Amino acid sequence: MADNKPLLSICLPTNGAVQFVTKALDSIYAQEDADKSKYEVFITDNGQDSQLEAALQPYMKYGNLRYMKTDDKGFLNLITCLKLGNGLFCKMQIRMNISNMLINFV
Repeated sequence: MADNKPLLSICLPTNGAVQFVTKALDSIYAQEDADKSKYEVFITDNGQDSQLEAALQPYMKYGNLRYMKTDDKGFLNLITCLKLGNGLFCKMQIRMNISNMLINFV
């Protein structure tokens, strides 16, 4: 039986930061030759602004994108996003000085 888990989970926790998320998604989906079955994208949003969900509509055509609105406070949104990832590897993309963390879940 083949394992259908993606190789990579790209996790984008945010607090309604539309420009950050759409810029990241534009970059991800510009890789037209990448096999979308090999990765998934999770966005968790604990922001009070409803503009992000509307801004994501053009990207929902990609079958590997998931969005979840949360009530998480602060750092907990990041943990929720990581927990949703099903890939062998999880790539956390956050808006901070340290913008990239690669975490391997075995």
